[in-house]
Parts: sequence; structure tokens; C-alpha cells
Amino acid sequence: MPRRPASLNAATSGREKPGGAFTGIAVGDRRFSLDRRLPVAVQISAVLRDMILKLELEPGTVISKDDVAKAFGVSSMPVREALRKLEEEGLVVIKPQSGTYVTTIDVGWAKEAQFLRIGVEVEVVRHLVKAITEAEIQELERILAHQQIEYEADDKDGFSRDDAAFHAAMYRMVGVAGLWQKIGSMRVHIDRLRLMHMPVGGKMNRVLVDHRAILDALRARDAAAAEAALRQHLSGTLSVIETLRERYPHYF
Repeated sequence: MPRRPASLNAATSGREKPGGAFTGIAVGDRRFSLDRRLPVAVQISAVLRDMILKLELEPGTVISKDDVAKAFGVSSMPVREALRKLEEEGLVVIKPQSGTYVTTIDVGWAKEAQFLRIGVEVEVVRHLVKAITEAEIQELERILAHQQIEYEADDKDGFSRDDAAFHAAMYRMVGVAGLWQKIGSMRVHIDRLRLMHMPVGGKMNRVLVDHRAILDALRARDAAAAEAALRQHLSGTLSVIETLRERYPHYF
């Protein structure tokens, strides 16, 4: 997907601290460990991305390169590289001589990414209906069992990880695991919406029901049912955008 300019609303509206007071977690107040065997900039961008997706860093929040460098115990070079990556994904905007800000959610970008994801994932389930093995069905069952436990414990982080694991496993089973990684950066605005949606209106239970419907259709080798269940599942978050706007107005 072509890079789309990040929204400047949060950075130019005079609301650098949404609602008048930043309620997130300042990066500089935390310390992070790095695996020196892996690219440093990739690890930094992953941590900051996770904080943005989990609403710990809200739109308009200023991200100080010096604070990030201190938090990770690194020089400014990998921090600049990490922030450029997040800007390409539309999660931050870098304004020369001003600073780096967390962006608002680009709903248009989210819709385009969702359109692409649905097209790819429909093909994934069509292939799985024809070729899924009993061992693969059991793997998906285990993921759903974990999600059920996380749902009952209100473990939103674990639930979200297994939500992604369920879909990533299906891509891997049809031999296109790389596609899951490639569309990852395109999903970031959808993921922000999804994590905002998670506490609202029984979303976690809805995800479980949808995953179960997809798996049941795969087990039954019912391509039409699998596609219908998948489309319903992937359209859930975008269908409640207006509800999310009301709940988190400063995110849009």
C-alpha cells in the first residue's frame, strides 16, 4: 500500500496532550532491554508501536528522541531509524524543528488495509477448506482454548496475541506466512481500532464466536460458510467506528 501522509490533526490542533493532560506512560520513565543479536531500530519501533496500539501513547503525545534513546540505552541513530519506520506506517508524524508526535487514526487508511486483508484472507480460507489436516485443526483448536482462558481472565493482551496467532497460523498452513508479515504494517490503524474496540460491547466474546465459526466451517469443508464467517469477523471493528469516535474522540 502506498505511504499515506500521516494525520497532522493531533500535532497542529494545540492538543499535544489530549483532554488537557497526557494520561499515558512516558517512554523516558521506563527502561527497556534489547537483544543485541537483533537490529536495535527494529526492536525500538516494535516497542513504541506496541505502546501506541495499546493506547499508552495517545494522539498528540510528543515522543522525544532523547527520552527514547535514554530508555533503551542507545544512541540517537537507531531511534531516528525507528521513528522513520513508524512515520511510514502512519503512527507518528515527524515535524522538523518541532518534534515527533503520535498521529490520530487514519480511518481511510484502515478501510483500505481491511479491504486488502479481506481479499487475501478469503483466499487463505478457500485453500484451507480443501487442504486443512486434522493436525492443523487441532492446532487452531488449541489457540481457541487459550483464548477462552484469556477471555475468562480478562487478559486482553494475551487474547489479542492469540487473535493474531489464529490468523497467522492459517496463513502459514497454506504456505503464505510471509504475507501475514507483509500486511502487518498496513494493519496498524486497524489494530489501533481493534484494541480500542476490545473493551466495548462484548468484543472479546464476539471474536471467540467468530473464530469458532471459521474453524467449524473449515472442519466441515464448507467454503461458503468459512468465507461468510471470515467476512463477518473482519468487518466487526470497522462497523463500530462511530461508537469508537464517541468513546475516544481525540483519536480521530
